[in-house]
Amino acid sequence: MKITGKKTVLRDKCLDDAHDDYRWETDPELAELDAARPVTMPFFRYRIDFAEELRLPLTTSRRFAVDTLDGKHIGNCAYYNISERNREAELGIMIGERDYWNEGYGEDVVAALLEHIFAETKLERVYLKTLADNFRAQTCFRRAGFKPYVRSIRDGYDFLFMEIHRREWRPRPAEPPAEQAGK
Repeated sequence: MKITGKKTVLRDKCLDDAHDDYRWETDPELAELDAARPVTMPFFRYRIDFAEELRLPLTTSRRFAVDTLDGKHIGNCAYYNISERNREAELGIMIGERDYWNEGYGEDVVAALLEHIFAETKLERVYLKTLADNFRAQTCFRRAGFKPYVRSIRDGYDFLFMEIHRREWRPRPAEPPAEQAGK
């Protein structure tokens, strides 16, 4: 599956993604942004687990690699904790390549993923949590339409929970045809 945004392509994960994912998941700064500990297992073990997850994906999760339009793998995103009964899921995103931070790639990923969720599934609510002091992430999520609804301290971390409902979501306007763009 491919979901194309204005700056990114969200595609199914593949085994070739393991090296980048491992590099990002062992990075202490990236782990801190996710309120997690860096992965410490050796790559060969990580790759075995990664392959197993690809072979037996969870029905409560949809994971994607994030590529630039020219095919560079720069991060990952997912919606998970999918509850068909409650018609909701949690959203997660990570741009692992720092050269792509503060350039609108995260915002594009969130918008493209929401477009997919609300156009292609029966989910009515998407929620997420971010560290309360991660203002860059919060700005990205607010631009996509997420609104804060609660703060909570868990495992010593201060989180801000945000949500968006289908009825509040607005699709992004389509790009004008190339011949009209300059007018």
